[in-house]
Amino acid sequence: MQFKTSRKKKTVIITAAVLGLITIVILSKAVQKKDGEPVQVGKVERKTRLESKVTASGDIRPVHLYNLTAEVPGRVEQIFVSEGDLVKKGQPLVRVDPTQSSFAVNAGEASVRVAQADAINQQVAVQQAQNNINQTKATLISAEADLDRVQSDLTFAESEYKRMQQLVENGVATKSQFDSAKSRYEQAKAVVASQRARINQLKVLVHDAELGVERSKAAFNSSEARVKQGQAELSRQSDQLKKSTRYSPIDGVVSSLPVKVGEYALASFSTTPLMTVADMSQINTEVKVDETDIADVQVGQKAKVKVDALGDFEIEGEVIEKGASAITRSGQTIAQSANTQEAKDFVVKIKLLPTEQVREKLRPGMSSTAVITTATVNEVMTAPLQAIVPRELPKDQQPAAEQPANGAAAKKKEVEGVFVFTKDGRSRFTPITTGIKGDQEIEIKSGLTEGDEIIIGPYKTLRTLKDGDQVKREAAPAKVEAKS
Repeated sequence: MQFKTSRKKKTVIITAAVLGLITIVILSKAVQKKDGEPVQVGKVERKTRLESKVTASGDIRPVHLYNLTAEVPGRVEQIFVSEGDLVKKGQPLVRVDPTQSSFAVNAGEASVRVAQADAINQQVAVQQAQNNINQTKATLISAEADLDRVQSDLTFAESEYKRMQQLVENGVATKSQFDSAKSRYEQAKAVVASQRARINQLKVLVHDAELGVERSKAAFNSSEARVKQGQAELSRQSDQLKKSTRYSPIDGVVSSLPVKVGEYALASFSTTPLMTVADMSQINTEVKVDETDIADVQVGQKAKVKVDALGDFEIEGEVIEKGASAITRSGQTIAQSANTQEAKDFVVKIKLLPTEQVREKLRPGMSSTAVITTATVNEVMTAPLQAIVPRELPKDQQPAAEQPANGAAAKKKEVEGVFVFTKDGRSRFTPITTGIKGDQEIEIKSGLTEGDEIIIGPYKTLRTLKDGDQVKREAAPAKVEAKS
């Protein structure tokens, strides 16, 4: 019985204590509300310059990057540079064993010499054939001239024969004289026939000689073609021999050197990478800008870039290219990430303008952070960013809205504004028009005047603060004196 009575007493005591505590809290809240919520107060100030900036990270990229691969197969015999070395255009970089290529060049040179000797012989044969045809033609011309002469003799012998025949019939000439004339006539006919046969033979010889010239020319042309073919093959083999040593295509820096001396380099469908030479005459940094900021970034805007390897040193830069399509944080394109909700970035290229001393320190792939100035306003009125809060407009200022078809209540319009700290210790919500955002301030275009005191915190109070609430200025923290 006593145990039950003691238990009831404890319950009553605990209940009374809880009620007392709640009462104290309520009373303190009421007193606090009566005195006003403690708030942090700032001022609307005029600044000579306000800049809106976008910060993005990326890495250093050269404008041109040359990946040198093996163009002839063989074992890497010598590497003339080290990774990070500065190189000049035409400087030898790496050499692959040239033995096989050298043998091929020697064989090609011998083949060309043989073909050239054959071409010379064929040219001599053409000349000989041409001389032969010239001689035969000369003989033919002489024979035709002789034919004219013997033809004339035949004509005379024929007239003499006919005249003697007439004289014999008239009894003037003797039979012996007639027979002599007839013999001369027959001999003249035989000489003309023989000369004509000789001319025909010479014509055949000329034709054969002409065919011989054509054959010699064809053989010569074939020899010349073999010479050109051999020279082309020799040029290819010489080029292969030359390519056994790779030379720098530009003035730049060796940014990658994956091959080692003694490794076998392939040069077919799968080529062995030898090294990468970066053109550092113009250096860019490629940064990834968040999709929420990309609309503010434009080509031509100035930027300041910090490279991790150079500490806090800033390099001047300028935006030269703005990506047209987004990529995900994992590097996928829009087509590859059509059904994902992953955050997206846009690649922005910034041309760096370093000094020569800084340029020599930069290397491809170095991490960088760029701060792009997207907008600038001079002589501007500003307010702290944390003071801006959204609130619903009063009922008398709400625009007429159409009633939703489903009968739900119309959504009230919200506007951006600040709470002005009035002289009587109250909060007055004031809608404002803003402009560009700086690091900690925002441009005020209308709604406030310079010197106005506005409530900037605490955030928890601003979130629930209402127009007309009693507030009080939060006491500034006491300064700690430095020990002497």
